[in-house]
Amino acid sequence: FSHEMVLKTVVQPQLMRVFFALTTTIVRLVRWQMDTFWSWYQEKKWLPNAANYSQDGRPVLEGVKCISLEQYGTQEREFCHILAPTLPKKDAPTVLVYVHGGGFVVANSTVLLHSVTLFCRHGFTVYSIDYPHAPEHRFPSPLISVLRALNWLRVEKKITSIALFGDSAGANLASMASAMITNPDLLASFAAECCPDLARMDFPCITSQVMLYGFMDQQSWEEYHPPKISAAEGAIARMGMRTCLALFQSVTGAFKNKAMLGDILDDVTVFPRTLFIAGSRDPLVASSRAVHRNLGDRGFDVHIQEYDARHGFFGFPPSWTFGAWKLSAYPAAELMVAFLKQGLLPGCVKAEGATPCCNGCTVPDLVTL
Repeated sequence: FSHEMVLKTVVQPQLMRVFFALTTTIVRLVRWQMDTFWSWYQEKKWLPNAANYSQDGRPVLEGVKCISLEQYGTQEREFCHILAPTLPKKDAPTVLVYVHGGGFVVANSTVLLHSVTLFCRHGFTVYSIDYPHAPEHRFPSPLISVLRALNWLRVEKKITSIALFGDSAGANLASMASAMITNPDLLASFAAECCPDLARMDFPCITSQVMLYGFMDQQSWEEYHPPKISAAEGAIARMGMRTCLALFQSVTGAFKNKAMLGDILDDVTVFPRTLFIAGSRDPLVASSRAVHRNLGDRGFDVHIQEYDARHGFFGFPPSWTFGAWKLSAYPAAELMVAFLKQGLLPGCVKAEGATPCCNGCTVPDLVTL
């Protein structure tokens, strides 16, 4: 054997196994910390403290009548927080379903509840769902859980229509679920290979959806370098994305590992009205741009807004951002509420000071790419 062959067939595979073993250990430690200390801190300290505020600048629990936890399935992490508004409003869709991010491997609904309490102040009842994590539960398991949660809303809660909101990895799961629900042939194909029970499930109608700095495809971000961050920061971010994707992908090649919205667009003939939001300092902005462009070119009602911010700018508690939230999270919150409130109405968002989108409609401060 040549040295090159030994390197490729023996050394490199051994190094990759060591790398993923180490990465998996780190992921599990971070997840344990989030599931224990940070979940406790959120529930017992952060949320009840009236001095803490949300992305809209108001006390985090203002307008929230109660928060309860229910189980929507029998698998690991198939739980759902329900945030009931103090004063439901007639001009808001009844239900907003939130799918949290975390690279498919960490985080949970509890530690990100502060990101969605603001919607209660606008009359939404928020269902914030958890789902199984990779690498223990790889694709398609998390997507099946999200679909199972939406079926639970339809069957057990008698909810017929929803607005949908996902961030980061959650944006991909949410958008994949909405694509499956609105395209029966795609759902049938997925169900036949991955979970036959899905073919017999009923789901709510999706009136509109927001995808926040989503992990929407497997390629576009690989070569994209945001101009306002250093080369080192960009390289570290992309390495983290590659690692999360590798831990998420099916080792058996389920559904040909078409695990991202960008992988199934050729099979999408119907898609809900969608707003993509991203940070221009985030390599994943390329992912939102690519999917938005593809859907827009095919005539779907899709929009995109970018802010001068890094990945996760909406999920961090505002008080941790040294005022940066006022330039990104705050206007993003206003835009999302305005967009989702229009979800039950025909046509597009029209607001004072709005600028035209590439599809001819108007969204406040919308950036046209």
